[in-house]
Amino acid sequence: MKISKFLKYNTAVLLGTAAIMVCSCTPEDDSLSLGQPEEASFTVSPIPGEPNFFKVEDTTPNSFITYWNIGKGFEKGEKVDTLFLPDKEMYEISVMAVSAGGRDISDIKTIEVLTADPAAGNLVKGAKMDKDAFDYWTKFFISSDKKVDFSLKEGHMVASGGGQGHAGIYQPIEVEANKTYNLSVYLSGKGATDVWLEVYMGDVEPEEGVEYKDGGNLMGLNTWSNCGNSPFSGNLAVIGCSGSLIGKKGEIEFETGGTKYLVIRTGGASMGEGGISIDEVEFRGTR
Repeated sequence: MKISKFLKYNTAVLLGTAAIMVCSCTPEDDSLSLGQPEEASFTVSPIPGEPNFFKVEDTTPNSFITYWNIGKGFEKGEKVDTLFLPDKEMYEISVMAVSAGGRDISDIKTIEVLTADPAAGNLVKGAKMDKDAFDYWTKFFISSDKKVDFSLKEGHMVASGGGQGHAGIYQPIEVEANKTYNLSVYLSGKGATDVWLEVYMGDVEPEEGVEYKDGGNLMGLNTWSNCGNSPFSGNLAVIGCSGSLIGKKGEIEFETGGTKYLVIRTGGASMGEGGISIDEVEFRGTR
């Protein structure tokens, strides 16, 4: 790890909403680098008059593909891009740049956002799967043997077990009709065997012993379709291989407003070493 100079931008001067602190930290995992790639680098700056929006530029020499990470996994973007950081929290931003020599991951720049965006707040409670997550999420067993279970471990909701068991978690969320929302489920695992995991938003509350299908599968893993059977990490809307929102950036609308039940259910032979970790869930109105 290398530590470089520390920079701080006064929020009153720039936006009144964000302070930028830069701490350069080289990631320990260099497994994504191939050959002798160009050293990845980027710049970040607030957009005046646009709270929670930041301009980022991949300044890696000769890069031709750019991936941005705001602490939840790399997603493909533009060389000059805009990042929307909606919550009042610290964000760790890095870039993975692809050049002729392969891929390289940049140092990390930490941005502290001091004001949440009221138009795009996360409607999911217990979203970060902290120790109080079961105050908001309800666990239910679809198979009576309870061979698959959900538990909290160090800030993650972990689905573990197998044996062809089947279980899920859910919570109610109030939505508006004909409004566009964005659904993201960030998860990770070391690889499962004969397993599926699916996400739903239906009108019907889940019941013990009943397979949930209301609203249809929105996004999911399916080892028979070759996703989830090897190590994975990221937004299910991006890394998933089943469901109606795959390839649509998780965007969804509802014909009727009211209560919808956000359901995550999984089952199969083996969730793999350490299980399937649900790291964070987001459901936001788009801007």
